[in-house]
Amino acid sequence: MQNRAIRTPLPVSYDSFQEIFRAQPDRLYWFTHCPHLRPIQDLHHHDAVEVGYCSSGAGIFLIDGAVCSFSAPCVTVLYPGQLHKARSLGEQRSQWMFITFREEAVLPPRPAVSSGFPSRLIARTGSLSREPELVRLAKEAAAELEGGRAGSEECARALLAALLIRHRRLMEEQAPSLSSGEPEDQREEARRCLERLRPVMEYLSGAYAQELTVEDLAARFYVNPTTLRKWFRGAVGVSPLHYLHRVRISAACSLLRGTGRSVLDIAMEVGYRSSSSFNRHFLEECGCSPVEYRRRG
Repeated sequence: MQNRAIRTPLPVSYDSFQEIFRAQPDRLYWFTHCPHLRPIQDLHHHDAVEVGYCSSGAGIFLIDGAVCSFSAPCVTVLYPGQLHKARSLGEQRSQWMFITFREEAVLPPRPAVSSGFPSRLIARTGSLSREPELVRLAKEAAAELEGGRAGSEECARALLAALLIRHRRLMEEQAPSLSSGEPEDQREEARRCLERLRPVMEYLSGAYAQELTVEDLAARFYVNPTTLRKWFRGAVGVSPLHYLHRVRISAACSLLRGTGRSVLDIAMEVGYRSSSSFNRHFLEECGCSPVEYRRRG
């Protein structure tokens, strides 16, 4: 098969907040959002920091190529340039508040505090988190802004500053290599691979329950199977089939926490034809059984 570039690129939109922040550099721009139940159809990114607080529901968040399951309460911390989009799963749409702001609007202007925050994070290292302290800070910041009481924005800024600092600390504890960074050429190659894979990832976000092989994916997107494997390894560090299982298990995690459906029904819905196969892959991804995962809540 001739090696050709993937066609039909995934739609990506760019939201600029420069005009808003030029007039009001310290502004906190916030809004509520209920992600659709339909498959993710596009991605977007922006030139500001965005903190999201999920108060109810469950679903999938696609962040820089990694598929993350979410269930309330949880928080997202997204830095400028991170491609992302959320999808609700279950019977009702999830409820989010997103707060967008410039980093300088909440952090003191001291290099020791404001420098070193990553412009791009791999989602697996914690762009989406259920860590109790981060969730508490995001929830309180959201409540301050919604309440509209005297000094609410000042209070929200202080909470967001603490959240960013604690988030960075958590990132360094979980992945010390973030502090030193990786060679720029490696990061650039990973970005190129991710760019090529976006239409494939978009397709898998809606077709993960189908029986698929690497050859099926390669044929659909007009690329050699070996090249497709190389792109996945370069962008997300796993094979195409491993990524497919990751998407399925992420969807299963959201359904386990967000619905009362049986484990077998969930296994069948996300693409597994037997409970043994589902349990095996779930254990590999999550380190526990689906029943235990649900019990931990």
